[in-house]
Amino acid sequence: APNIRRYEQEVVHYEWKQKCYNMKVLLCLLVSLSLALAGKPRDGAPVAMTPDELTDPTVLEIANFAVSTIDAWTNGIYRSKLVKVVAGRRQLVAGFRYSLDIDTAMTTCS
Repeated sequence: APNIRRYEQEVVHYEWKQKCYNMKVLLCLLVSLSLALAGKPRDGAPVAMTPDELTDPTVLEIANFAVSTIDAWTNGIYRSKLVKVVAGRRQLVAGFRYSLDIDTAMTTCS
């Protein structure tokens, strides 16, 4: 009987070690997957724009349109001029949605 009991303990111990090993493998896979996905932006998530993208003519056109719109809303005496697009984020929704940080300057033109 002592040999049977020892065999049962060894089987239980082996099964427990196997479960621990399986859990370690699963944990490693989950961590690897998390790290792989962490570097990639999710669909629809805002993405920071590169310096080359900030000087793209389309982005500058959007920024100039924003400055003109702000001028129309403020109804000021002098107009504003786009100096530089400092930073930006682009988000893919039904099209592109841009969030731009811009520097402007007042002109003497009315």
